[in-house]
Amino acid sequence: HQNKEIEMKKIILFLIIFMPINIFSDDHSSLKPGNTFAEFYLFSVTDPQKFVQAIDTFDASDCAKNWRDSTGVNIGLYAIGGGVHSHQVLVVYDSYDQMQEGRGIFASCPEAAQMIKTFESSSDTSKNYNYMTELLLQAGDWTENTNFALFEMKLDAGKESYFIDSWSQFMSSQEISGSYGINRIMFGNKYHSHVLFVGTDSLKSLTDSMKNAYASDSYVKYLKEVGEVRSNLNTKLVQYVKFYPAER
Repeated sequence: HQNKEIEMKKIILFLIIFMPINIFSDDHSSLKPGNTFAEFYLFSVTDPQKFVQAIDTFDASDCAKNWRDSTGVNIGLYAIGGGVHSHQVLVVYDSYDQMQEGRGIFASCPEAAQMIKTFESSSDTSKNYNYMTELLLQAGDWTENTNFALFEMKLDAGKESYFIDSWSQFMSSQEISGSYGINRIMFGNKYHSHVLFVGTDSLKSLTDSMKNAYASDSYVKYLKEVGEVRSNLNTKLVQYVKFYPAER
């Protein structure tokens, strides 16, 4: 009987110590599998007014409505700083099946062809570029943020899992008032293999988060662990301009 009481006290003590961890392990800072499949279209825009007007005109077309209604696609327009591109159009689906259907509709649409034609006269097409990603992990909700730091990285083949383990430990040690995550580039990975992001609601909170992270001991540890398996090719500022939602 005495042994049972001792065991019961041990169980209670265990619950007291570890229950807070379980309670808070599902908050905004916990990494979870992503469910976003995206196409990133990067433009070096020479005539911003003409460029945005072309998107707005297409968005008002019957084809665009059919595209949205059939696939649930969401589109975002962003301004870019820190690279050769000035704007980013982000096309987001919930699955590869939706992406396949959406690409078929878009490719057969005369209004889409007209928009692309207008892009040729409102951007430097020699610098335009695109790639397709799968969101592997995310913490928080990136769709609620307006300012992002994008880290374009090249990981050594076969080192993705090792890198993610180290990166996730580093990020979990930081205080970020927004979201963060890692995208794997499935198609268009000529220059980089993964895109990491941190998102907040203001440029100040974003830069404060970055400066605090760079000054932390955990960042030094992270660099030592991943230094030989990844190359950080560029860090870009991406800021929300306009949203073209599926649901109107």
